[in-house]
Amino acid sequence: TLASYILSVLAGTHFCIFRSFEGAAHNSTIGTGNLRNLAQLFCKAVTGGSAAKAKFLRYFAVFMSFPTGAFLGTWITTRIGTYGIWPLSALMFLWSLIYYIQNKNSCRN
Repeated sequence: TLASYILSVLAGTHFCIFRSFEGAAHNSTIGTGNLRNLAQLFCKAVTGGSAAKAKFLRYFAVFMSFPTGAFLGTWITTRIGTYGIWPLSALMFLWSLIYYIQNKNSCRN
């Protein structure tokens, strides 16, 4: 369907654009490698100073966006059915548009 196409294109865009956060590789569509980065930042936060702790907490917030988004998507879908993909697609589109507007100069060759 059209919604699935839009969502897959936006997910691919996010996969390419949001490659790192706080100097660590971050994948916004697949969470497996992010857990390793989170563990490394946690170890640095335990042994390091306040800057390492702040970096860990920021990365943790980004890391938690993946399960939070999955939970919200499930919750919305159980409430309004398969039409739930439309508000989520619109949210991802707006997020991508805002990112593009803020970084349009860095996207040019």
